[in-house]
Amino acid sequence: MLVGTPVTLKIIEEVISAFISYFGSSVKDIEVYIGPHIKDCHFEVKDDVASQFKTSDSIIRNKKTYINLSKIVRDQLVQLSINNDNINISEECTYCLNDRYYSYRRDNPKELETMIAYIGLK
Repeated sequence: MLVGTPVTLKIIEEVISAFISYFGSSVKDIEVYIGPHIKDCHFEVKDDVASQFKTSDSIIRNKKTYINLSKIVRDQLVQLSINNDNINISEECTYCLNDRYYSYRRDNPKELETMIAYIGLK
């Protein structure tokens, strides 16, 4: 299991493992693109959630804790031997760009909207 990853949240490890096991993928050939998501400028968490992450994954500003999801995902991928040059992370924050993206934290809607992820083989 990845260091610093809660047991119940092994999604990245499971996906990479599946590509290797089921499809014969080589880690050197795996490319990852992470699309727009909430960035550490807005992903504020309380102490109970922050305690589930390594301190190096959090940022303290104005006595509030923010989590850097991009760093966590990149670190996990690199720990799984994915080449850092094959990891592309969007710089767009879904919270900041309200004219482009939905954000549950920003909009606090009465009805939930969702996003989708694509995983594929070439």
